Amino acid sequence: MNTSSFSRSRNDTSRRAFGLKYAAIASAFLTCSLLGASASAQQTGWKPQGTVEYVIPGGAGAALDFSARKLAQLLEKHGFAQTVVVQNKPGGYGLLALAALQNNSKNPNYLYTLTSGLNFAHAQGAINTSTKDYTPVATLFKDNFSLAVPANSNIRDATDFVERLKKSPDSISIAVGSGIGGTLDVSLSYTLRQAGVDITKLRFIPYKSSAESFNALLGGHVDAVYSSTPNLVPHIPDGKVRGIAVASEERLGTDLANIPTWKELGYATFPQPIQGILAAKDITREQQQYWENAFRVVTATPEWKAHVAKNHWNPFFLGAQESVAFYAREYQQVQGVLADLGYAGQAARVTQK
Repeated sequence: MNTSSFSRSRNDTSRRAFGLKYAAIASAFLTCSLLGASASAQQTGWKPQGTVEYVIPGGAGAALDFSARKLAQLLEKHGFAQTVVVQNKPGGYGLLALAALQNNSKNPNYLYTLTSGLNFAHAQGAINTSTKDYTPVATLFKDNFSLAVPANSNIRDATDFVERLKKSPDSISIAVGSGIGGTLDVSLSYTLRQAGVDITKLRFIPYKSSAESFNALLGGHVDAVYSSTPNLVPHIPDGKVRGIAVASEERLGTDLANIPTWKELGYATFPQPIQGILAAKDITREQQQYWENAFRVVTATPEWKAHVAKNHWNPFFLGAQESVAFYAREYQQVQGVLADLGYAGQAARVTQK
């Protein structure tokens, strides 16, 4: 190799090394800038003072409770609130919990766990309030429902369950942790209707939470439970309950891997419901953005992602404005399904346990 060739090679190597070093420094600087921006967002502008009340329309020990308490913990841990108190107010199609937002319409220290159930209840006239009466903050994830029976049940599997209902629709009592006309019984009715079951004769037994539904199942008061899947998970290890179908796109993992999906069994399912966050109607745009950013940050943490995976949810984050558009689309879809199933006006005539 001549001297000039060696010199060019050495210069090229030096330039590449410098380029790589510069890229590494730039990447580190960008990462620090993003972290700094997140931190400064917490330190400047509006920030909640005192206790934040996080109200959920479900009972303790159920799926809504699981997500709210983890989020409350993460909001405190990452400095978005000093203290977050979770309040369980089940019943009344969410109205008991929504009262906190209605009675504090300008107070940004009130948060509410939104589910698709609010759209279901309003679309059939069970309640006269909707997502438009509050301030959407974010959508967090999509839920998966599951069908369970006692371990010693003579219902062999989901196909047997459906075939029995085809012959005698009122032969199986099915507990749901929501009012009649909510996401649970409507979703299952949708599947059973497509399978040829006369859904007008089904026996749904409403409870205030899925935790109560499982207590009824274990106590021998009902034959089956349709619930959000996290409510089933704690009952699998002791072998007292069998999951026989899940309303997910594909099989779930870990302890639920042996439970078939409705889809693989050849049955149709209603689109997955969501969980999100609402705030009071008259908070400021700055306050809405603060909470949107807070939930965006905490739901991106490894701790939250592990919690979502453990509960078999599907991550589905939408910001405030995207959530408004999504809820409107979901509402139109729900209206069509409820009309097709003949649910309109039924829910208001049913009293929860």
